[in-house]
This record gives sequence, structure tokens and C-alpha cells, in this order.
Amino acid sequence: MRYITTVFILIASTVFGLSDHILFKHNLLFDTEAPPLFKGRPGSFSFTLAKAAYTSAGVYTKDSVKVRDLWDYGYYSAGTHTEYWDGTDDFGKQIVNPDSNYIIKVLSNNVKYTWMGTIGNTSTNTTGPTKLRGYYQCSKGMAFGSMYGYAVTGYSEAGPSLYKFAINKPNVKIPLYTSTTNTGDMNFVATDDTITYWGGYDSNSGNNTFVMGTRVSNDVEVPFTGGSLFNSVFGRDYPYAISKMNLANSFISGLAVQKAGIYLFVARAGINQVQVLNKHSGTLVQTLSYLSPKQIAVYRSSLWMIVNGNLNKYSINADGTLSSPILTLSGLINPLSVAVSPNGEIVSVADGGASQQVKHYNASTGAAVTTLGIAGGYQQSALVNNNKFYFTDNYIQNGQYAKQAFIAYQQDGSYWVNDAGNYRVQHYNSSNIFVNRIMSLGASYTSCIDPGNNKRVFFGLLEFEVDYTTGNWTLTKNWGATITRAYNLKYDVKFATLSNGRTYGLINKGGTAEVIELTIGDTIRHTGITKRGMQLSPEGHLYNFLRGGIGTATTMNSFALAGFTDGDPTWSSTPAQLFQTPIITGDDPNCNPRTNSTIVTSTGKLIMYDDHAAKTMVRNRITVARTGYHLGAIQPGTNKWLWKHELSTHINYIGPYPFGRFDVGNGVNDFAGGGQSVYDRYILTSYHGEFWKNSQANYFNLYLDNGLLIGHFGTDRNIVGRGNLAAPGMAGNALTPQLTMHAGKLYLVHGDESDHSGLHLWRIENLNTIVQEDILIAFPLDYIAPVMDYTDLMAGLPFDDTLTNNTAGWTRNPVNDILANPFTNFWQVRTSALEYDKRKPVDLFMRFALSDAGTCSVSRDLGTDKISHDWKIAGSIEFLTPGGTLNGQANNLYVEVLDDAGKLLAQMYADRNLSAYPTISYRVQGNDTQLFSMTSDSLVSSIQRFDIVYNAGKIKFNYGGYTRTTKLSDPTANGRNPKTLRFRFNNNGSKQVYPFRTSFLNGRFYKDVL
Repeated sequence: MRYITTVFILIASTVFGLSDHILFKHNLLFDTEAPPLFKGRPGSFSFTLAKAAYTSAGVYTKDSVKVRDLWDYGYYSAGTHTEYWDGTDDFGKQIVNPDSNYIIKVLSNNVKYTWMGTIGNTSTNTTGPTKLRGYYQCSKGMAFGSMYGYAVTGYSEAGPSLYKFAINKPNVKIPLYTSTTNTGDMNFVATDDTITYWGGYDSNSGNNTFVMGTRVSNDVEVPFTGGSLFNSVFGRDYPYAISKMNLANSFISGLAVQKAGIYLFVARAGINQVQVLNKHSGTLVQTLSYLSPKQIAVYRSSLWMIVNGNLNKYSINADGTLSSPILTLSGLINPLSVAVSPNGEIVSVADGGASQQVKHYNASTGAAVTTLGIAGGYQQSALVNNNKFYFTDNYIQNGQYAKQAFIAYQQDGSYWVNDAGNYRVQHYNSSNIFVNRIMSLGASYTSCIDPGNNKRVFFGLLEFEVDYTTGNWTLTKNWGATITRAYNLKYDVKFATLSNGRTYGLINKGGTAEVIELTIGDTIRHTGITKRGMQLSPEGHLYNFLRGGIGTATTMNSFALAGFTDGDPTWSSTPAQLFQTPIITGDDPNCNPRTNSTIVTSTGKLIMYDDHAAKTMVRNRITVARTGYHLGAIQPGTNKWLWKHELSTHINYIGPYPFGRFDVGNGVNDFAGGGQSVYDRYILTSYHGEFWKNSQANYFNLYLDNGLLIGHFGTDRNIVGRGNLAAPGMAGNALTPQLTMHAGKLYLVHGDESDHSGLHLWRIENLNTIVQEDILIAFPLDYIAPVMDYTDLMAGLPFDDTLTNNTAGWTRNPVNDILANPFTNFWQVRTSALEYDKRKPVDLFMRFALSDAGTCSVSRDLGTDKISHDWKIAGSIEFLTPGGTLNGQANNLYVEVLDDAGKLLAQMYADRNLSAYPTISYRVQGNDTQLFSMTSDSLVSSIQRFDIVYNAGKIKFNYGGYTRTTKLSDPTANGRNPKTLRFRFNNNGSKQVYPFRTSFLNGRFYKDVL
């Protein structure tokens, strides 16, 4: 087999007026390092490609059972290629009782994967820091000055929950803090056009509430003289916070400021209190007692406040106290929010309950003026339009995450209404005519495409109509208004239009699936039918998964759709067994399929995807990782695996995402995989990687149902940048991907917890380039491994283990690991940090940190043979790993070659040049010669091939495409007697400590080959 390494490529193009991003991973073959080709040797086979393509290959028995995955997604040029199978299985074990003949299946293709953007987000820009991003809500509050609008988004999971926008560009966010700044949860905002006031609480200490201010002129925090330090548990601290409180139930429930006066009002309904503060200094002026005070609006010396379910008007006294109510509005059912028009003539109310309308009143007399919205809103019909509102949910939890209605006036008399249940803020002019909207979905842990009408795409109970060709979308229905708190709709909401043309779904009620109908009258009909532990197939059958443990079998039963009675689906009472696995072992996939699509391919294969990474966990971290396969196919009626794929890596693996494998390393927790989706013969698996590399990933593998990988796509937070939370194709916790087909192309829809605040849409095309070639091969009974023209420096090293001194020619000093402190006293040498396949050469991972002068080393004996005229040491190295550093900052690494007298022949290292700071350059040195210097760290922060070559008394260094020839490091050394390859780490005596981490792989030593 040729050795394959992974190179990441990102291409962006603009199509259909929308920013399309093609994300894929391209594998390059090191043909110069391939073994000799002997076509007649046992185990050899040849295949031919009409054009260059990505390929996968496997070994199959004559009855189509796969016994070995040969390679995944290797890129081959056009022409005929010869490869080998050595007669072993995926674990490197010899096939027992082999058949005489096998079939090699080679799958080739040039399928393309394009990220098309998001559904349910109206941002002008599809990516980047200006994209609108809520977490659980689109918005929780808004306020306007003369030039800018200011918005808060509530809970944001360690990110900023406040921003501003230019009034003429409401769908372009202007960040006030970096994307990784934990601002706390901001729920209210008010502005007098000089200072903007933000009210919130500490996400990790909910009783801790506060207000802070920023200057409108420059967005700098205001140093209130009456303010003091507000300490957050994990978020940023506020040195001049005001209205601080650390008390149960002290969540802020209303915030308003006088534009011309001096007072700022802060309501806390949970403790029946209103604070009155001097808006300039932030000092407390008055503490007033009111029963459950909520949202507040101020116009000059008048204050409107919701008190105990009533909306009252008060006069503001000179000392900051309030008069007795001078007006109480009538005709309100459940006032949720209040705002006063800029001229003070109109008071506007978001009325919840059975109303769900915006009601306008004369601010002087309290007389009703106009009403915007249909009475009852979505309680009457799911049909979406701009004259309906959804202010409150019956099924979303109360408290700080609850949807929050608001009305906010611009200075021109137009106003914005938070249509919270539809994740949008609607803009109306002073004549109540719709103008524009801001929309961004909350966290989407479930998504669904109606298999009977794939234009219908669901985010929970919100329904969109999607044009797959353009990526355009329209919010059409919201079915949630009549669903009560008895239902749990966070996960697994599934709908399907069945053979009678009507749409049904299963929703979770107390752990039991209830059958509902989405009627043509745009209302939900509860059928009263419940089915515990069932999943709905696209055809309307019910699946029942009975998971067995190790030593038992797992079964999937189907209850066939029998017909319809009075519009209700009926199912057979006798289950048909879809499949029963063989007795489950620790190497088999065994997990309840998390999917909104079928689990059966068009050729009848039943697919199981095990999305868990852990055998055991402690405090949400893996202590013992899963082994074996995560994806498999069962042939109905045979009770045996046709094929299995996605073998586990190992818990100590720290390399890039391994396509075609399932990563249980990189610090991931048990919730590593997403879901599976099956369409026709295509199988898609997802990997969202909770805590993967201390972050998350969003990767997908696409297979044909013969078990061969077509391709892979996606990205992860480390590639796109941890601060870039709206990067192309990046999503967090994308749990329920679903495939569909349109005009010969596959499309993928999946959710997103927070990166883009919308459902993602991908296009998968060029499916007609998929070609399968079958090659008959005799079992290689007399297989002979190829003879290489080099010494494999990694041969004999153990897989995934600590390097023991004097192992396979390698020595280390100190001989034992030192794991005292990762920054000041640490020494570790182990194998297979970047290799997950036991059949391939291992790598060495070395980690070093000292706080005082000292040296550690790892060395490989090159033997005692004399060299006639030349030698070469080749390999790959990663100088700058995550969490590591380069030379020049206390700890250093030198890659060295020594002669038999211990004299230095060659020395290579990478460093960071700080002499021209703040401009930093990265360079690689070979002896006394600089190979390159550049301001980007792209070469030193990725795995690069290198050669150190001796010939004609000189040393040539090759690294990252750069080549330099120089003299021996020590002119008295004997270049024809190379004895030792050494990785030498030292601390130069500096107390400023930076840890060093590096990986060395594919080490080879050539003698007299030039």
C-alpha cells in the first residue's frame, strides 16, 4: 500500500448570488515512497481510471461480504494502477479458512460537496463576524438611538450576547466584543443616545445580576463613579457595574432610561423591586416596591410599567419616586411588553395569552387606537404571515431561557416587534405596514425533511419551504402554539407525508411517541395514538429497536402501515423482523439509530451507526474508549454483517479527523457522532465531536451501500479558527442530518447549536462520476512483502504505548516519563499520537517542558555500516503542535544527526523570530543556512516532509518544498559514518516557560541510494 497523508483544501466561489463554499479533503499519495510494483506477485491487482479520481477499495467474498477495507478516498491519476492485498483483515490478522478467490471492489468518483449557507437566517452576509447569531433566541431586547440599534440575545454559551447594527443595515451585525468573549447573559437594553445600558446576569452564577453601560460614541464601557467590580465565574469581569445584586430570583425583568432626565430604572419581578439609579453616576437613588414589576417604558417624566399583570402609567417625581398610577390600560389580556412612540403620543403593548397582538393606545387618555395582529396568533392556525405574532411558548421552559416579547421604537416612529416564537423581529412603519425583519434560529438539535414532500423542511415545529436549486427559503408554518409543556420537543421531531397525502408526525410526550397530524387546515390534530419506543419510517412504517448487550443480539422490528381509519394511520399488530444481528461483540456497532430518514437502502441493506465513543466515562470524560466498528450493514434474513466500517481510533490519538474512521481520541466525550441518513444507495454519517480537540467538529462521511467510502466533507473549529464562529460549513452539535434528492443531486440538511443560527444546506453533486470496478483475485497464500530500499526507523515500535528505553533501536533520556507539571516539569515520549491504524508504521510524540536549564533527548541508532558516498534520513515532522511552541522561547528542539564519534553532522530546527515584533516571522534553519522565513506559520504548524541528505561532503536539507545545501555542522565530523538520529530538547535557562510538543513519523534511513 502507498502511504497516504491528508492535506486540507478550502475553495470558495459565488453561485446564484449566494456565497457557496466547497469544502473537501484531498489525499496526496507519496508515489516516490511506494514499494516496488510486481504485477505478478501474489496479492497484486490492477485497476484503471479514465480520469484522475478519488478512490476507495475493499476485499469481498463472492457473496459480497467485505473482509477488508484496503483504503479510503485515495487520489489516483488517470491510467492503470497496481496495488496489493496481503491476505489480512482490518486488524492486520490473517484471514482464517480463506476462500480460494476474492473480489476487489474499487470505487472511484469526482463527487463535489458545496456548503450553500443556512435556512432561517436573514443575515446579509452568510459567514463571518457580521452574521446574526442567537443561541436559544433571535433576540431578547432591542433599543434605538439616532444611528444604531442595540440588541441582546440572552444565553450565549460563553460568547457575546450583545451587539449593535446600523439602522439602515439591520441584518449586518456590528460586534462589540470578540466572538470568544463571555459577556454574561444580556437580556435587556436601553439607550438615551449617549449611553447604552445593558442588563444581564452571570451565566455560571445565575443569582448574580448587574447593569453595565457603553458609550454610544465609541462603544467603550462607561466608568460609572457609583459602579464597582462585577466578578464573573468564567466570563469577563465588569469594573464599573451598577445595580449589582447577588440574590435568588433577582433576574432583571425590565430596563428603561430617561432620555432627557437623570434616571435609570431596573425592575426585578422575582423580588418585587424597582431600583432607580442616577444614569450618569450609576448610584442608587431609590428602591421601590411593586408586585411583580416587569417591562418598563419611559417618556420624559412619565413611566409605563407592567405591575402584577396590569399596565400602569406613573409620573416620575423629582426625587426618583413614582406617583400613584394615573392611568391603567384596559382591554389587555396578558401584557408582556410596552414601548412609547418617540413623540410620546402612542403607547404600544405586546399582549400575550389569547390575544398575541400589538395594541396601540393614546398615551394621554388610554383610549385604544389600533391593533396589529390576528387574535390568538398561531393558536388559531400554523400559517405564517406578517400580520401574526407568536409571543409565548407553551412548551419552552420558563426563566432566563424563555422567549421574551418586546417592542422597540426607532426615532422615525417605526417600530420593531419581537415575534419570538418565529425567531424573528418584525419591523413596521408608523402606519403598521411591514417593512423588514431580522431572523436567526435558535439552537437546532433536530431537523427533518418530509420524505413525501422534500420542499418541506422542519426545525422543530417550524416549517420552511426550500428551493434546493438556489438555496432560497421561506418560513411557511409554525405548528407549535398549541403544544403544551407535557411534550419534549428538543430532540427527534419527525414528520412524513404518507400515501394518503396527509402529513403525520411523532412527538415525544413523557417518553412516549404520540402520533399527530399536520392538517391541511394548518392546525395540529392529536390522534390519541401513542407508540412507545417507535420511529416513523418515510413509508409510514414503525420501527422498534431492541438493543442487546455484548453476548446477545440486537433486533429491529417493523410494524407495517396497514392503512387509514377516519384519517388515522393503522399499523399491523404483528411485528416483522427487519434484522437481527449476530451475537454482539465489542467490535460491533450497536446503537439505537438516531435518524430522521430510513435505515434501509434501496438494495435492502439495513444500516446501523453507533455514534458513541466511550465504554466508560467519569465526569463527562472517556476513561475507556469504544473499540471496533461504528458503522455496519445487515442483510435481511441472513442475520450476518455484510460489511463494517469506521473503526475506532484510540483514546490517545491527537491527529486530524481520520476520515473513514471514528475518532475516540482528541479529548472527545461520549457524544462524538451525530446521526446517520440513508437515501437510495447512499449512506451518510456525521461526527459533531463534543469536546473534540477541546472544541467541536462538523464532519460527514458519504458511503455507497457496498461499504465503500465515496467521500468526506466538513470542517472543525481548529481549522476555521476558534474565534470564527460563523465559518463556512462549521456547526456545533449537528445531531440529525438528513439527505434528500433533487434534480439528480443529493442535498443535506442539518442543525446547528450556535455557529450560524440556522439549518445548514449542502449540495452533493457529480454523482454520475461514481464508478465501481470489480477485480477477481486469488487469495494470496504465498504473499511476499515488498523489499524496501531503506531502513524503517519506526519498525518494531509498539502501537499506542509509552516508549521504553532501548526499544527497536530507540533510546531516551530520561528513561521514564515525568508528568509533574505540563508547563514547568514534563517529559513524555509515546507512540501513535498521529497514527490510528495498527497496520501502519507508528509515530513518535514527544512533549517537553522545563523551567530551568536542562536537556532531554530521544535517539535512534542508525547502525554501524559504513557509507560509501551518500545517505538520506527522511520523515515527516510537526514542529508547532496545538499547545506547543517553537525555538527561541525558553524550550527548544533540535533534529540532529551525529557521527560515530558523537560529532554533529546536521542540525535542523524551527523558530519564531520576534526581533521585528509586532511582526513575527517563522523560519526553519539547517546548520548555518536558513531554508525560509515567512510571516505565516502554515508550514511549521502542519506536518511536513523533510530530508537530510549527505553527498560529496555536504548536507542538503529539504523541508516544506524548500531546499538548501550547506556544509557539515562540525567540519571535523565524519559524514560517511552517520550513527545517531537525535531529537534534542533543552531549556536555555530562561524562566519564561513554553512547552514543546512535536511528532515524528515515517522515519526512514537510506544508504548509498543517490
